[in-house]
Amino acid sequence: MSDSKPTTPRPFVLEIPEGDDRERRVCADCGFIDYENPKIVVGSVASWGDRILLCRRAIHPRKGYWTLPAGYMEMNESAAEGAAREAWEEAFARLEIETVLAAHGDAPAMTIVPAHDRRGSNCIALSPPNLIPFSFGNDSFKPHLAAARELGVDPVILDLPGIALDIDTPDDLRQLIHRPAETRTHAYLDSSGIAARLRAATESAKGA
Repeated sequence: MSDSKPTTPRPFVLEIPEGDDRERRVCADCGFIDYENPKIVVGSVASWGDRILLCRRAIHPRKGYWTLPAGYMEMNESAAEGAAREAWEEAFARLEIETVLAAHGDAPAMTIVPAHDRRGSNCIALSPPNLIPFSFGNDSFKPHLAAARELGVDPVILDLPGIALDIDTPDDLRQLIHRPAETRTHAYLDSSGIAARLRAATESAKGA
């Protein structure tokens, strides 16, 4: 497959290429993929203790070599959101706190992560720390946005699945268990037998 675009008109169709997760314009004749995204590469240096996260490339160029998780930005995403997405796509790593810090601007600024139902506020970064008063409860997201905008601050809103997930119901807990991670919460759910019981209940419900 050529790395350059065809010079003559080709019949393009919208489809999801192998190994991708979104529709692209693909040439029906030769399979050329016409990527429509900013030609900006974003990546992250993620650490766990004294270790740095690396990925082994599965495609050319430099197939088989180790590299940091990185790739091209997609349309309508920030650099921080693109870096976090690439880390998840290439290494199943959730770099969510780092994403919040990277997206946060100079004072006055607010960066907020809503709950998965976009009603509550699960993470807020403020500069200065007392920029707005905090609201609490299931419907705190919109009041936080309104308070920032009243001060002329345009809040940065990040949709981050890990931070957004509240553990309020058994279904929420099932979602957490099925997300690959090495956390103390996952270790406790495994050692206590809770994870096994929930998985068994899920399989039993499927077979009913």
